[in-house]
Parts: sequence; structure tokens; C-alpha cells
Amino acid sequence: MKANFYNEYFDELNAEQLAILKEQDITKENMNQYSYIADEEGNIETIITDEMIYNIIKELGINELPKSYIKYLKIYGDGGWGKIWIYGIYKWKQPVESRLLDSTLMYRKKYNLKNEFVCIAIGSGNDDIIYFFDTSRMCNGECPVVVFNERTTVFEEYAKNFNDFVRKYIKDGIGWQIRINREIIHMIRTPKIPFVQSRASFPVLAITTIAIAIVTNIPYTAFGKLMGMSPMPVVYFLWLVVTILAYMLLVTLLKKLYIKIYGQFL
Repeated sequence: MKANFYNEYFDELNAEQLAILKEQDITKENMNQYSYIADEEGNIETIITDEMIYNIIKELGINELPKSYIKYLKIYGDGGWGKIWIYGIYKWKQPVESRLLDSTLMYRKKYNLKNEFVCIAIGSGNDDIIYFFDTSRMCNGECPVVVFNERTTVFEEYAKNFNDFVRKYIKDGIGWQIRINREIIHMIRTPKIPFVQSRASFPVLAITTIAIAIVTNIPYTAFGKLMGMSPMPVVYFLWLVVTILAYMLLVTLLKKLYIKIYGQFL
């Protein structure tokens, strides 16, 4: 059996999103190879059994896990790529090891969280963001996913169920990568300090600014909600600014070092 859990989600991505993933050697055809329970060709080596899942549920101290997530466990187990990684079961031989279980117990202890919260992922592009199932709101075998901010220790709604979460999580992660790629264009195009000593031409600057503004604002629109996208919390943008400034400083220092060694820029 192929670990083809992500296939349907790839079919919903647009050309730009697929191109971003392809740059990282990630395609619909090879996504099954990123599963921790699959072999090098993406075939499931060992089935995650109901008993394994039951034992994890028992250790978590909850009554059940969402049916859609159990499907993920059985046909993918655990895995992902880059900043997009959904926790599950990654070692099926005794003793069974689960990133879902380990991270949940860790965060419960760290933040004194109730047993109803089960950790399934960290933020794509922001490690201070953690995603949890809220199993206290289980209905017809499904429950919502909430996002927890480690800095504010506040929960916010994120997705109505696991499938909705996967769609938003992937698109948010790719959106973050798109913004990073836009920044790189301006950072390495000149040996001078970008935006301070040297600026790109007006058309390049305008197009990039407009593109970033459009991509950033889509999650806040009705169209974004229709596409399964979710707005990021304010703290995300604050840390994004800090990250960009730190990146500018690092790139500038490395460019100066490169010029000192080789006598000229690229």
C-alpha cells in the first residue's frame, strides 16, 4: 500500500504553490516517500494497528481521536517536509514511539494544559505556534483544531476538523515560503545594504510589494476562507519583521565577507 495520504491535497494547489514545493524536490508523486513508516519507494512497510492507536489514546487520557486523523496514521503514520510536518506514529516496533504522544505530554506539562488538547503539529514558519486537537468538542468522530501561541499562551480557532487543518496548514506553509522567496530577490541582488544603500527598480519593488500584499491579505478575505486559508495572529507579523531584519543583517555581513575573500560580488 502506498503512503498516498497527501494526494488529494496536492490536487487543490495552484501552479505557484506546486512550483514552490518542486523547488524542494517535493511532488505529488514522491510525497509518499516522506512518510516515516514507508520504505524508499513510498510503500507502507508495517500497518499501524488499532491496538497501537488505542494504546496511544489511553496514554493521552482521552476517549478517542478524530476518524480522519486515524486514517492519516494508518496510511502515512508520521512525516512531512520542511516546516510542514504532521505528528503521528513514527516507530511501530515495540515499544511504539509517537511524536503525537511525546509532544502532547511535553506541552501539557510545560503549559499545564488540560488532557483534552492533543498536539499534532508546530507552526509552519513560526515555531511559537502549536496546533492541537480540542477533543472536548468531539462530534460524530471529528473535532476542531486550535492554534496555541507560546508567547501569549492563548488558544485561537484554526480549523473545523483534521482535513480542514491539513489544507490550511499546507497552504499557510507554502505562503510563508513564497514571502521568503520574494525577500531573497531584494537581499542578494546588490553588494550594498538592501533598501538603505540600494533599491531595486520601481517596477520590481512595486510588483514585489503588491504580490506580498495580495498573498498576505488573501486569508483575511472571503475568497481565502473559501480556499481553506486562515489568517495568522498579529504576533506572527511582529516576529516576521524581526526575522527579516535579522536576515538582512546576516546577508549583509556574509556579502561583505564574500567580497573581502574574492574581491568582488557575484
